[in-house]
Amino acid sequence: MNILKLRIFSFFLASIALIACQEDTIDQMDVNKDSTSAEFTIEKGTPVGAINETVAITYDLNQIAADNGVDASKLKTLKLKSLSMASSNGVSFDALDKVTISISADGLAKKTIVTKDPVDANGATVINFDVDPNMDLMPYFKGTNMLVEVSGQTNQSLNEDLKARVDVNYDILIDI
Repeated sequence: MNILKLRIFSFFLASIALIACQEDTIDQMDVNKDSTSAEFTIEKGTPVGAINETVAITYDLNQIAADNGVDASKLKTLKLKSLSMASSNGVSFDALDKVTISISADGLAKKTIVTKDPVDANGATVINFDVDPNMDLMPYFKGTNMLVEVSGQTNQSLNEDLKARVDVNYDILIDI
């Protein structure tokens, strides 16, 4: 009799586990993309005042989708985890007072992603920005002619070229 009760109880637990697995199906996954970057140069002799550099950013959503076994239409959101700007030639960011990074694409309004004001570089060759982890940039990445604009203010004339790279780390939510 005890063996029968144990078998019925085991069958009951297995049934609950099976139902729970069927009810809790996975329909989305989160993919972290290590880095996408854009490079630009603020040229030697740039006077004190406004700077404005517009560059294309390197990315391939179709490849990201293919790497995860889905079509690009399944890519739902793209949210920043981090964004930094690094001097690729070792020149510090001391000449910068303010930096704003914006994104644009055909048919979409330009959107400010991050701002650092004041920069307070103190000899630094890397600037880390605070990002809004809830800002969805997928419409821009899916858009055509996506551009990144780096604008700001300098506090001195540049004595040498400042070659910089914007590095972006983000998560993509994918419907599966």
